[in-house]
Formats: sequence, C-alpha cells, structure tokens
Amino acid sequence: MKICILRHGETDWNAQGRLQGKEDIPLNENGRQQAERCGPALRHCEEKWDAIVTSPLKRAKETALIIAEILGIAYVFEDENLSERDYGKASGLFPEERRARFPDGNFEDMEPWESLRDRVYGAVIKSAEKMYPKNIIIVSHGSAINSVLAEISNHEIGTGKTRLKNVCMNMFSYEERLLKLVFHNKSCEDFFIIRKANQSDAEVLMDLYLNHLTSNPAKEPQDVRLWREKIAGFETNPMYNIFVGEIDGCVVSSVTLVAIENLTRNMRPYAIIENVVTYADFRGKGYAAALMEKSTETAAALGCYKIMLLTGTKEESTLRFYEKCGFNRDDKTGFIKWLVNVRGG
Repeated sequence: MKICILRHGETDWNAQGRLQGKEDIPLNENGRQQAERCGPALRHCEEKWDAIVTSPLKRAKETALIIAEILGIAYVFEDENLSERDYGKASGLFPEERRARFPDGNFEDMEPWESLRDRVYGAVIKSAEKMYPKNIIIVSHGSAINSVLAEISNHEIGTGKTRLKNVCMNMFSYEERLLKLVFHNKSCEDFFIIRKANQSDAEVLMDLYLNHLTSNPAKEPQDVRLWREKIAGFETNPMYNIFVGEIDGCVVSSVTLVAIENLTRNMRPYAIIENVVTYADFRGKGYAAALMEKSTETAAALGCYKIMLLTGTKEESTLRFYEKCGFNRDDKTGFIKWLVNVRGG
C-alpha cells in the first residue's frame, strides 16, 4: 500500500509570509494551478490512486478536489485531525512581527508539538487501516506533515527542519502496520516518472542515443518509422525493457535492460544493462540511479540471477556511479568483439 501525503497549494498568506494555522484561507490562483499540475504527475505514478483524505480547511480541501477531478477519484473524505497546527497569538503575523513579539520562538497559546504529532500521525494510520490495501492520497499542511516526518525519521527530518514546498509529495509505504518513508518534499515539477518506452518516444530516444550516448554515432541515415516499429515490438516483451525517466512530461534519461533465457542456474535467466544515458543538464540528480534501481527490480522480478554491464568509459566518476548502483568491477573480466566497423548506432 502507498500513501502520498501532499501539502496544499499556495494561498495569499503563504505568498506574503504570514503564519497560517487554523485560519481557513483559500487557495490563490497560483495555488490552484499548482494543484492542477500535481494531478498529471500523480496520474503517471505506477500506483493507481483509489481515494483522497483531506483536511477540511479550504486550502487543503480545494487542492484535494482539483486533484480528484483530474484523477477521476470519486471518494474524497475529510478528517479534522489532518488540520494545521494552531499557532495561537502568532497566527497571521509576518516574520518580523513574530520575531519581535516572540523572540524565543515560543508562541503564546500554540498547540503543543506532541498534540499535533499524535492527532496527525493517528489520522494517517487510521486512514491506512481503513483503506488497506488500496493506495490513498492525503492532503494536509506544512507543520502537520512535518510532525509525521519527524515521528518516523526519529526527528532527522521534520520538526521544523524541513520547509515543505506547496503541493509537495511525501510518499510512504504501509505494510504490516508499519509506515515507511519512500521520499519527501518532492515537488510535482521535479517528480521523476519511470515507465517503459513506447512508440511515441522514438524521436527522443534517437536524440539521446545518437547525440548524447556515444562519441561515434551511426553514420547511416536513421528512419524514425523503423525506430517506432522496433520499439513497438519491445513494448509487449517482458524480457526487453527500455525504461525512460521523464520530468513534467519530458524524457530526460533512459536505460535498457534485456533478460536472456538460460539453461544453467536452474534455468534462471540473466540480464544485461545497456544504453545508460541522461541529458547533460539533468545529470548528477539521481535520475540514472533511479532507472538502474528500476532495472534491478525488474530483473529480480523476472527471476534473473545476475545483471551484467559493460562500459567503454574510463572515467572514475562513472565507474564509481555503477559501483554505487550495486555493480562491481572485480568479479569477472569483460571482453568485447566488434562485428561491424562502426561502433555507434
């Protein structure tokens, strides 16, 4: 079971820097647009979302309803315990006003942290138990979500240490009554979607492979129609996977995983990884690593007993990257015999 806890979209108070607690402030236009952009990102997740549980405050509820409409979710429930923290006498104040009136940061009549944590964490667990094993979206507030993050991370994150972005995603898994963090504070704009390539990706894959993967691109003219036909054949083949990673609908990275039938090792197949490539502007952000992890999970699901990878680079940074992905360069010695004069293509 997956639980995605979202912070609501922007309000005028957010934009102005005013402290916003139990006050029922609606979304502003930017906040509504943020929620609209978040919907497609959630739609492209591997998970199918079955229901939304939201704080009843306008800014959260409106965010939930916008996303529900985009995703076609019929079930939207309210839970008062998902509401934001009551900041007491500091509510509505600008940063300089808060510093002047409460220099020690202790706001008069503010809801105690323990109370906030207990009610919000309890609401999340209650929703998980009620909806299990379906995947749900929860829409709440900055401090409310931080209290959950702090609770499950032993205060390594949350507790005011994490400034959550509007409409950020905080993904959790829930199995055997245990809530585990997958990732946190990930904005919809930089949400990285991994999927199997389809025919419509032919042009971008041509560009990635021919212009960003090799220093010796194919000299022969390329027919995009043939690329589409070849990719179409791979789409339904579970043993041949071209994975692409996209941000906001744009493919930025790709990895190919091929599983090969085998007679040894109790007839378990083995896998080969090829064509690990990312556009230069998106390197060093963990996207290729995420694709490598997806490839490893897929190989394991296919019953492969090993994954092999060859690289022509001698750059130590690239070799260390593969090692961080779980590969090693010590077990075996790799050889290659080129059967054509042109290595690219």
